[in-house]
Amino acid sequence: MRFSKPVGAALCAAGLLGIAGCPLQESRLTNQGGGNILSATGKIVSGTLSQLTPDEIQILADRVSTTLADLNNETEPVELSDEQAQVVADFFSQNNVGSVSDLNGLIAQAEEDPGSIVIPEGVTDLSDAGGFDEG
Repeated sequence: MRFSKPVGAALCAAGLLGIAGCPLQESRLTNQGGGNILSATGKIVSGTLSQLTPDEIQILADRVSTTLADLNNETEPVELSDEQAQVVADFFSQNNVGSVSDLNGLIAQAEEDPGSIVIPEGVTDLSDAGGFDEG
């Protein structure tokens, strides 16, 4: 079966919306550089975490938090504030965190020599806000 160009474009757009979610995001996710789940995932895959916008960090954190809330039978996922997302973006940029491997290396370095890396208070507060335990 062959579709006309407008019908094919509409089907393609509907498929992308189904994968990526609706582009009409709440203002909290569009006020600091923008982005969506596709752009954020692209930066993770391409090893450019330091280029994530605060909005993309919030989008990713929302997805993770919602999944964890579902798995733990919690009713409310935790949302990162604009300020928390900006702190994470700045931390990635200042520490040249490009890939997940870079981030793991930074974590290992901090564990081995805690004084070698300055972790901003906003980043350390995230573990409490997100309910992440160290053990």
